[in-house]
Amino acid sequence: MTTLQTLFTVLAAWLVASPGPRPDTSSGACANGREDVTAERPHATDGAQADLLVAMAMSPKLAKITREAVIDRPSACRRGGFAVGSARYMLTGDDGDGMVPRRAHAEDAGAPVAYLLSTIDMQELVASADGGEPAGTLGYALMTSTEREDVAWAFYKAMPADRTLRADMARALSGEASPIFRTDRRTSETQFVAG
Repeated sequence: MTTLQTLFTVLAAWLVASPGPRPDTSSGACANGREDVTAERPHATDGAQADLLVAMAMSPKLAKITREAVIDRPSACRRGGFAVGSARYMLTGDDGDGMVPRRAHAEDAGAPVAYLLSTIDMQELVASADGGEPAGTLGYALMTSTEREDVAWAFYKAMPADRTLRADMARALSGEASPIFRTDRRTSETQFVAG
C-alpha cells in the first residue's frame, strides 16, 4: 500500500471513530471553549509551522469537507448568531463532532460557510496506520468554504470561546481578515498568502 493510500485509509478510520464522549446536550448545556485562546497566523518560513500549514491545507481535501457537507451536518448545540452584512449566521457544533466541531452557515442560498477544522498531525496519522498511537489534534483551523474555494484564516491551539469564534468568523466571512491560504475546489491548487 502506498503512503498516500495509507493516509486516506487511516484518515477515513479516524473520521468515523468517536473522538471522545459527546456532551450531554439534553439540558441545552454545551461546553464552551477557553476565553484565553486567541487566533494565530502560522508562517511557512518556520519548519514546524510549515508542517502545520500543510496539514491545514490537506485536511479538508482528505476528509472531503465541502460547503454542503458543513451545512448538512446536524448539531444539538446552538451557540449564538452573528450578522455579516444582511446575512444572519448561527454558530453550532459540539466537541464530539470530530473533524468539524464548530460551524456557521446562513440561510441565504450560496452564502459561504465558516467552520473550525480539527487539524491532525499528518506524520502521526501515517504512523498510526502501523499500529501506533492514534493521531492527535494539533489545534483548529478557522476555514470558510464556497462552491469555488476553501480559505484558511486563523489557527487556534485550543478550542476558542464561542464569543471569540463568532467575532473571528464574522471578520473572515466579511473579508476583513487576511487569509493564510486559498484552495481552488476545481483544481485543488493551494495558494499561500504572504503576511
